[in-house]
Amino acid sequence: MRQVLDVPQGFAEKISAWDLHLRQLVQKVELAGILVLQSGIVGNNTRRKLSVQEFRGFALADKYAPLVFINAQDSTAARIFTLIHELAHIWTGTSGISNPDFISSETETQRAEILCNQVAAEFLVPKEIFIKRWNTHQDTLENAQQLATRFRVSSQVVLRRAFDAGFLSFDEYRESVQAAIKASKPRAKGGGGDFYNTLFSRNSRRFTTELLSAVSSGRLSYLDGARLLNTRPGKLVNALEKLR
Repeated sequence: MRQVLDVPQGFAEKISAWDLHLRQLVQKVELAGILVLQSGIVGNNTRRKLSVQEFRGFALADKYAPLVFINAQDSTAARIFTLIHELAHIWTGTSGISNPDFISSETETQRAEILCNQVAAEFLVPKEIFIKRWNTHQDTLENAQQLATRFRVSSQVVLRRAFDAGFLSFDEYRESVQAAIKASKPRAKGGGGDFYNTLFSRNSRRFTTELLSAVSSGRLSYLDGARLLNTRPGKLVNALEKLR
């Protein structure tokens, strides 16, 4: 995955913010031919929000158009992990859904989810680098928060890496996760954002760009293009201008 996406170890340490980390990862994933869609609502209905408790994302391991969907109601750090988790599903050729409350009785499904979690954790927080960065003389929560900033992931992911590396007992890990959840600030609820940035993000920038190119060249009508992007034909005119 690192080789195909051109994401070397230590990639996130050079990035200044979580949002930028997510954008760059999405860009690299789409350059590899995998569509990434992000939305936090049903269609265009802002009153029907997608529940993070129900699902955080899913992957469709299609031979011709592999796709990852991310629930944009989630925090940026969580979306970063979901992206790589679902990407691991694509890599193993298995479709899947990330549901925090889902407990499957199917051993094969459980194994696939565990594997994808392990791949995502190693991809985002490489064990080799993590062991060098973990400060055994520092407060656990402060340690986790500092490394979360360094790796651009959540503190919970860092704490899990610490547990897996043997730095924390299970009880210490569990208590630290609860403390990290309490210490985390709720995501700020801003305005609606830029409509066209949302349009590209919601429908996959790669897919939207290709579709707008088809509309521009006359291979696809404005009406059909608008239907495929779940928007109005008039919006495509401005969207085309954004590409120029």
